[in-house]
Amino acid sequence: MDGDTAGGLSPIAGIGKSTILKMNRAIMHDGIGLDGFEQRFKVPAMSYIVAQAPTAELRPGGEQTDEKDLMPYPLLDTIRRLFAQEDMLPDQIEHALIAGKEDDFKSVTVDLGLSDEDIKRSVKRFFNLFQRNQWKRERFATAFHIEKDDSSTKGYLRLPVLSASLYD
Repeated sequence: MDGDTAGGLSPIAGIGKSTILKMNRAIMHDGIGLDGFEQRFKVPAMSYIVAQAPTAELRPGGEQTDEKDLMPYPLLDTIRRLFAQEDMLPDQIEHALIAGKEDDFKSVTVDLGLSDEDIKRSVKRFFNLFQRNQWKRERFATAFHIEKDDSSTKGYLRLPVLSASLYD
């Protein structure tokens, strides 16, 4: 439990999995540096990190991956956003994802090859895990809050070390 949640500060706790993957790819291609400065530091090891499927690797055998155990990250992030930002309930999220297959959520549902049953199963899984694992979120270290749909109940409003604007 306390592996990646140990410590006094958790700098990536408030960032969605898809965003972390995008950040890692950007570091792999562009290195690390500040805007306005010419020097960028390459991180050669990042190509090895990006090539691996994200996993907690808790089970023996090394076959566990986060997306296999949870659901595809784009779907996970969309369900989280609809719940946290749009205040939608599970049945509303299911309906929005299924009805929006042609428009709003085509890249999340059709492009990933998800059936209506896949969507329903994933929404149910999200909410089961969200409820069942609340105790873990209560134990998290203080985190930066960059994305508006952060699920850190303890830190988002009470301990914002760094927080996204509450106003648009």
